[in-house]
Amino acid sequence: MAIQYQQNITVFSGRTKSLMKWRLHLFRYHKFKRRPPMGLRMSVVPEPDNPYDPNALTVEMPGLEDLPAQVRNVVTDPKRGTTVKSLAGKCIGRLPGSLASVLSHMSSEIELEGMTCVAKGPPCPSFFPWPLMHQKGGGAVIPCELHVRATHNKERAMAKLQEGFGDMGPEKAVLTLH
Repeated sequence: MAIQYQQNITVFSGRTKSLMKWRLHLFRYHKFKRRPPMGLRMSVVPEPDNPYDPNALTVEMPGLEDLPAQVRNVVTDPKRGTTVKSLAGKCIGRLPGSLASVLSHMSSEIELEGMTCVAKGPPCPSFFPWPLMHQKGGGAVIPCELHVRATHNKERAMAKLQEGFGDMGPEKAVLTLH
């Protein structure tokens, strides 16, 4: 069964693992003002000290020692003079809360092995179903692709995703599940 929305989620299955890919937008660019380089794999980690969301997940740049030497001096934001190495180890943004909640539940039930994120475009204004650019909670977002590796097969991962999407609010209107 395919649920069609505006952005893509695809689940790939290997021998013993499933790789799930999401197209989504990172939030809080307007707060962090850190533009990541396109194509660089970043870590997705829990933010347990977030006072507003116990399931919050942040996207963090790799540490300096983990950055390829050829990209360290690349300027990602000419206006601010930001280079890749100046972003090393820093938070870039957060996953949408409803998706973070689904992934948190999947983590406890499906044993997720890890999550990474890759920027796919420059920051852009937030859009429905989230608050608009100048509304409370709105701001610039970063288009990206989320990669999630689970230990179970594709069918089980898909079932958990469909279950989680059923519980989402209007945010599911910008996700696709294949």
